[in-house]
Amino acid sequence: MWERGIIFRGKKTTNNELVYGFLCENISGKYCIQEAHNDEFGYNVTSHEVFIDSIEQFTGETDDNGVNIFEGDNCVLFIDADEDVDFKVIFENGAFMMQFEDGDTDYLGEYSSRGVVSVKNN
Repeated sequence: MWERGIIFRGKKTTNNELVYGFLCENISGKYCIQEAHNDEFGYNVTSHEVFIDSIEQFTGETDDNGVNIFEGDNCVLFIDADEDVDFKVIFENGAFMMQFEDGDTDYLGEYSSRGVVSVKNN
């Protein structure tokens, strides 16, 4: 979808629709996601005001289906053919982590690169 970079998503204040792009703060102090696109008029940027509590960052990792993994995603870790564990992606101590239902955490990158993680909420 994107070259590896710092990408965010958030819910638009106008209709709760998720938008993806670059995070910015507008002149009135509101947070926005800017989508860049090409159209018949050339290169354009559309800015969407988003709810601050809906802003989540792309982890730089993809799941076993090639879906981008974002902070806040609900995912599943496949242990083996008979066992899988649900977790939520969080940002903690400078790293993207898997937070399991029992509160334990582990580094996301340790597993996503092995193709054993799948995003459940997208």
